Amino acid sequence: MNLKINSEKHGKVQVVSFSGKILSDSDLEKLNEPGLIESSNIVFDLSELTHINSSGINFIVKNLTRSRIENGELILCGLKGNVQKIFELSKVNSLFSIFDSKNESINYFSK
Repeated sequence: MNLKINSEKHGKVQVVSFSGKILSDSDLEKLNEPGLIESSNIVFDLSELTHINSSGINFIVKNLTRSRIENGELILCGLKGNVQKIFELSKVNSLFSIFDSKNESINYFSK
């Protein structure tokens, strides 16, 4: 498995950090574990993600939709390199609020 995931709560915000590569659906299996993503206000920290494919993009967009249905929001932070290029080329970046750092993303929910 090429992907490592860490989840932590910051008040009413859940931060899920991704490290490594999302190259297949099997890389995302751990994300289906109960309790990993519980909040409707979510930050996906992609600063340590080096590669992503359509499976990863699909997963992120599905979570955005679920979050908004629950009157929450999903924020992305730390996009860079290949991951940032994929988001820009696919125009998926226009769906999200994107911040440079995890702290900026968490502060967004304080408003």
